[in-house]
Amino acid sequence: MKPSKVPPEKGPNSLLYLGLGVQLAVSVGLGVFAGQWLDRRVGTDGIFVLLGGMLGFAGTMVTLVRTVGKRRGE
Repeated sequence: MKPSKVPPEKGPNSLLYLGLGVQLAVSVGLGVFAGQWLDRRVGTDGIFVLLGGMLGFAGTMVTLVRTVGKRRGE
């Protein structure tokens, strides 16, 4: 029996989704750290931490939707 050839863009690729998980953690972390720095600089009480975290999360979600859409052929 011959193994079937599945194109890499159509086959299961857990490393792609692992990479998206790492990207989520890094982007939220960078957003939070940048927000902390900006909060200290401006003298606010955490508004930029929240905005930075939400911005990092939203950016990764956009990337996730685009990646999954490409893989499904939409």
